[in-house]
Amino acid sequence: MKQKILFVDDQTKVLLGLERMLHDQRDKWDMTFISSSLEALKWIAQESCDVAVLDVNMPGKNGIELLTDIKSDFHTKNTEVIMLTGLQDQKF
Repeated sequence: MKQKILFVDDQTKVLLGLERMLHDQRDKWDMTFISSSLEALKWIAQESCDVAVLDVNMPGKNGIELLTDIKSDFHTKNTEVIMLTGLQDQKF
């Protein structure tokens, strides 16, 4: 059975890049790409996934808030979550 992986990022270019980069893994993973936290919450309520890859910085509900929602729900609390960000550490 394929692992189900959800990718959530508000930047379409990032999602398209991930989809192109991981295209060869389609036989192993069932991948879904979503561009907003609210849409992701609706999807998660209807589907299930083994892993969620979340962007940290998104408008509206950010990735940390989405992580909190996923982990606080009985049905999704065991979902593995990977946080992803393009932000650089501003400390030198």
